[in-house]
Formats: sequence, structure tokens, C-alpha cells
Amino acid sequence: MGLFDQAGGLLGMLTGQGDQSNDSLAKQANVSSGDFGKIMTLGLPMIMKAINRNSQDKSGVDSLNQALNDHDKADQFDSIDQAVEQVDHEDGDKILNHVFKDQNEKEGIIDKIAQALNMDTASVKRTLVVLAPMVLMYLAHRRKSNNVSAEDMGQEADRASREVEGQARQEGGSLLERVLDAVTVDENQTEDDSLLGKVIDNVTVDEGGQDKQAKPSEEEDGGLLGGLFDKLTK
Repeated sequence: MGLFDQAGGLLGMLTGQGDQSNDSLAKQANVSSGDFGKIMTLGLPMIMKAINRNSQDKSGVDSLNQALNDHDKADQFDSIDQAVEQVDHEDGDKILNHVFKDQNEKEGIIDKIAQALNMDTASVKRTLVVLAPMVLMYLAHRRKSNNVSAEDMGQEADRASREVEGQARQEGGSLLERVLDAVTVDENQTEDDSLLGKVIDNVTVDEGGQDKQAKPSEEEDGGLLGGLFDKLTK
């Protein structure tokens, strides 16, 4: 059984089948387990969607496969905690620089997550930096486990992105729903349009169009988001 199979896949790894794995990730990011879970809930779908966006042509697929070759390390570890200990923050920051369209998009996403969760941008960035290498390790593991050819990795990235989004949507969570709705890819989108340009612009606005307080409540967001808050803050 693979490292990520033990943890129930990518989301299982990040939420933890026990608090230890999440605690290790949070410690690497120098945030509380609760804050890590909140940032992860918004940041993970964005990273996955951006990877998927970048894998729509041969050049992008080739770049993704090279990155996965460099992060094909899941078999080296007996536990998630061991893998987390090897996370390289500099590597994580470089991954984010490649995944997101440009520095403006990267910083804009970090700022918007921070605003939505009423957190500081430094904590959000540290968390995304920790998440990024783990995401590539997971995709490399998935490529190997599913015997995916290099040519088909673009389709596999799309499936992985949809699975993360689907699992999140299945549990609900109004905040997460609005974020995911904001990053849906429009087939008519021009090259100059940022996939994540609208992210969280509407997160703090309710269905009636009234501004809401940026910091979400567990009762308000329910579902996956509320469940993660409950689990990760225990």
C-alpha cells in the first residue's frame, strides 16, 4: 500500500487520519493545525486547478512530467510525517512561481485567501509553500500507481483536480463553493485572462449581495469547511 493510499489520498493526507500528520504539516508552515486546515481548504483547489490549467498543451505536460520526476519520492517514506520532514520551503516557493501565471497572480491569491480567512499573508504563503511539494509528490505517486504515460499526464492532472473539487463540493461549505465557482475555467477565456483572477472576489459577499465579515464562522460554512475546522482544531 502506497504512502498516499494509507492516508486516503491527497485530502486524507492533508486532513489527517489522526491529527499527527496535520500537526507535522502545520509545524512546517509555522501555523496552528486549525489555520493550516482553513488555508488548505481554499489553497489546495487553486493549486490543483492551476496545475491542470498549465497542462493543456504538450509543453505544459512535459514541464509537469519533469517536475513529477523530481518529486517522485513517496516510496522513500514510511509515513506522512517522514515525508513532511523533507519538505523544502525554497522548492515549494519555486513550485508556486511556476504553477501560478505570474507573481501578481501568486500574490493576489495569497492576499485574497488571507482576506477571506482574516489571516496574515505570511501565514498563508508559508502554508501554500508547504502544500506545493506534497501535491507534486502525490501526483507523481498517482502517475506511477495508475501506470499513466507521460503523454496522458495532462488528462490525469485534470482528473486529479476534478476529484479534489468533487470531494470538496460533496461535503458542501458555502465559502469553498464560492471560491471554486470563481475559478471555474471558461472555454472562451483568452490567454490574457487569469484563471484565478476572480478568486475570492465574491467570497465575502452573500447570496443577497451584502458584504459579509471576512472571517467565516463554522456554522455558516458547514460541510467540508466546518468539518475540517472541527477536526483540525481538536
